[in-house]
Amino acid sequence: MIQNLFIPDQMKRILLSFLAAGTLLAATAQTTVAPAIPRDENIERQIETLLSKMTLDEKVGQMCELAIDAIQKRINPFAGINPAAMTVDDIREILRKYDLEQEFDLAQEMPSQEVMMQIYMRIMAAENARGFELDEEKLDQVIGTYKVGSILNVPNGVAQTPEKWQEIIRRIQEKSM
Repeated sequence: MIQNLFIPDQMKRILLSFLAAGTLLAATAQTTVAPAIPRDENIERQIETLLSKMTLDEKVGQMCELAIDAIQKRINPFAGINPAAMTVDDIREILRKYDLEQEFDLAQEMPSQEVMMQIYMRIMAAENARGFELDEEKLDQVIGTYKVGSILNVPNGVAQTPEKWQEIIRRIQEKSM
């Protein structure tokens, strides 16, 4: 009675044979799809010539696609403050600078890590509200030093006006030329 629950050896061999045959057929099946753009030998030679003139660093850089936030001018609200020696007065000064002192009641004690994160996020929101500003030094570095081939995305996840986009794109193109 227990033997009826098991698959006989002959059936196992047949199943394994079908499985092996199916795997072999799937592995050797070839499909040919015509390229979307026909191959042009002149263009291929031009590409090879151009690639042969490029350094490895240039080739790697051209493969990189950075988010535009990587070239954004950023403000560090805590710049110049030693984190190990930060005081409540230091934080109050930062809050005053961003007109946030009413939002955070510090009393006389250092805020918790959670409150510090809230302060930081509020400051970053205030900075982002000022709009995207291109950091020329970072742009020089990604284009000039690293030869980055593409800069993608929307700064801070916020759509820009057509005029702002034209300004950003024009500057990136000027730098890359």
